[in-house]
Amino acid sequence: MSNYALIKQAILEKRSVDCYYNKFLRKMSPHTLGTSKRGIHQALFYQYGRQSSKGLSPNADENWRCIPIDNITDLVINVMNLLQQIIIQNLKHV
Repeated sequence: MSNYALIKQAILEKRSVDCYYNKFLRKMSPHTLGTSKRGIHQALFYQYGRQSSKGLSPNADENWRCIPIDNITDLVINVMNLLQQIIIQNLKHV
């Protein structure tokens, strides 16, 4: 299955994804698919975990990423949806 198809499936199922982009493992929630003016397929993600070249910001508005789909590797859809993952992470801190 292509990255485009996997991201589309994750959006429809409201699931997050794990993938590598620019050699960094990222946990992200995809929100929309699109195409740039140059015809490059992209996706808009909210990154909520793992690594980034600049690190994740405490300001949530700065963690949105528009990423060319063809530059993503090792893309997998998470079994749990994002809300389930957040609940489990919060329970670990109780």
